Order: sequence, then structure tokens, then C-alpha cells
Amino acid sequence: MGFFDFLRGGTSGTTSGVTSPWAPEPSELERMTLADLVGLTPEDVIINRETTVGIPAVAKGLNLIKSSVARLPMVVYRNDQIAPLQPPFLNQLEPGIQNHTVIAYAVEDLILYGKAFFLITKRNTQGQAQQVKFVPHSEAEYERGILKRAFGEVVNPREFFRIDYINEGIINFGRDALKEMILIEKAAYRAGASPLPHLILRETSDKGKLSSEQKTSLIQAYSSERRKAHGSISLISSNLEPIPIGQTNENLLLEARNANAINAARILMLPASYTDAFVSGTSLSYTNIASRNKELLEAINPAIEAMEAAFSYYLVPYGSKIKFDTSELTKDDKATRFQNYQTGLAAGFLTVNEVRELEGLEPLPEPEQPVREEEQDEQEQT
Repeated sequence: MGFFDFLRGGTSGTTSGVTSPWAPEPSELERMTLADLVGLTPEDVIINRETTVGIPAVAKGLNLIKSSVARLPMVVYRNDQIAPLQPPFLNQLEPGIQNHTVIAYAVEDLILYGKAFFLITKRNTQGQAQQVKFVPHSEAEYERGILKRAFGEVVNPREFFRIDYINEGIINFGRDALKEMILIEKAAYRAGASPLPHLILRETSDKGKLSSEQKTSLIQAYSSERRKAHGSISLISSNLEPIPIGQTNENLLLEARNANAINAARILMLPASYTDAFVSGTSLSYTNIASRNKELLEAINPAIEAMEAAFSYYLVPYGSKIKFDTSELTKDDKATRFQNYQTGLAAGFLTVNEVRELEGLEPLPEPEQPVREEEQDEQEQT
């Protein structure tokens, strides 16, 4: 019997009109986890950064997106060509902090809250921003999208800019789903503390029959022993028989935790495999690294495009654009690349030096041309 069949109180089989346990109203899973496993209601669950990133599947997906965007170099384009002079601040947006860290936490705020704020801390003589400072959500006080205070200080409205995501952030639009995930994780923790199935202590004879007070005391003592961190040994009288009922709690929750991973992938716009979710009836296979990364690129593109638009508007002159270089992310593995180069060289539409340039290598020196006899005679006469 599966986890959701257990929730419905029936056996697996064909059913009609059964509400999905993931539906907002009513939620079979919600009733079970709150009443029987956790002892909380959705109203008791606080949704903030700490509780959201405390969900393992969300944490994995979020960290994957953050690190994937943060490792991409930024390049300035002018008239759709790479600008000959690249501004130094592209490698150091905020003095004293690595770009990887600044970009990663800005991406996190975009995904969690739907917006990220930056202060402009230095301008050049033309008034163009040269240095910025990221304002974490916890340090930002804003009203209707306007940053009022940052790090406890009043903000000049001309000295900040805001990056907007494609939605209002998962903490807002995904609040109900996040609450359900948190409750499942709490239920899983509790099941791990008491990994045995539901247990009945049955009296096998009338001899030495226990009173109500003795039964309560025995159940409490037995339950306490089962929850000890390093296991335990319990002693019961000869006229009591322990009878396990149903499946192990942790096994019942495997399906629910997998559903957590699937839902985390959905709200983060990631393929399910990136949060370690298993989807029945699907089989994912990638011919090379680039194929997998191209799928990842679709998931991180919203964050990339939001940051490119804001940085291009506020940090470079009109007509220039800042782009994240994703070529390394989508580059084929070495074996595939070299096979393609071999095809190009054999067909004559690639030269050795063009291949070396694609691999970031210096070109080979041009071979010296043989001197003709007429030229040699002229050189000797002069």
C-alpha cells in the first residue's frame, strides 16, 4: 500500500473523484501530516528565507542556480560586438567581495523575493556608475518597490537600482507549497526518530491484567525507549505481545519526500532530476555534458536576463550591453569537440589556427615561404 493510499485509508486500485493530496483544498496529505505526524497547522508554519532553504530539495535547486549563474563571466558588447575595452568593475562589482559571492546572493534574492537591490557607491566623471554594493533582503527597507533604507541608513533615490525577476519570488507565490514541504520534512524527521511501524501491545491472557494507569505508564515507557538516539532494549511482561501494524513510517514518507523534490523543481523551474526527484515512467539520458547544461541554461536564463537588463541600463553607457558569457556552460566535452574539429579540418572549412583559437590557444607561426631564385639573385646583387 502506497503512502497516499495509506492517507486515504484504503488500498491501491482504481478510484474515481479522489482529490490529489497536493491540491490546495482539500488536502489529504495536509490532514494527515498535521493531525497525526507533526501536530501543526499550516498557519503555524513560518515561511521565510531560513525555513525555505531548510527544505533539502529547495536548497539543492537554489544552490545549483546560484552557483551556475555566479560562475559565468560578464562581457560588455558595443553594437553587438565585444567591446575592445572592458570596464574593470565587471571583475569587481563590489570592492572587497568576490563577484561570485555578490552575484550568487543577488540571484538568491531574485528567486526568493522576486527582486534584488544594489546601491551605487561610486560614479565616474560622466556620472556613470563604477562601483555598486549589494543590499541583502534582510538589510533592505522598501515601499512599493522603492528602497527607503539600506543597512539602517536612508537611501538617496538616485543612488540605487532594483532588479526585477519574472515573478514575485517563491516565498510569495509558492507559500502554500513551501508550507506543505516543511510539514513533510518535519513528519519525516519524526518518523526517523521512531522508525518502527505503529505498534500494538496486546495482552495475551487475563493473568496479571494491567490497570488503565499501568497501561498508560507502560506505553509511555516503551515509546520513550524506542526514541533513544542509539537504540535501546525494552522489557515487557510475558503476557504482552508487540504487534506491528502497517508499514515503517519512514517508508511511508519516501513517496511524500519525492513529491517534495518534484514540487521544489517545479517552483524553481528546474528539471526534476536536478533536485534528485524520481518521476515514474520517465528516463533521462544525455549524450554529453552540453546537452544537460543546455537544459540547465533554460532554468537559469530568467535570472541571467534580469541581471543583464539591469546592469546594462545602470552600469554602461547607452548603446552598450552587459552579457553573461554562457559559452563555457554549453561547451561540448573534449572528445566531442575534437571529433567535430577533425571533421572540419578534413572538410577544409576549419584551419589548425582556427581550431587553436576555439580552444583558447595561441596560433602557430606561419611557415616561411621558400625564396625564389630571381629574388635570391636580386638580394645578392644588392
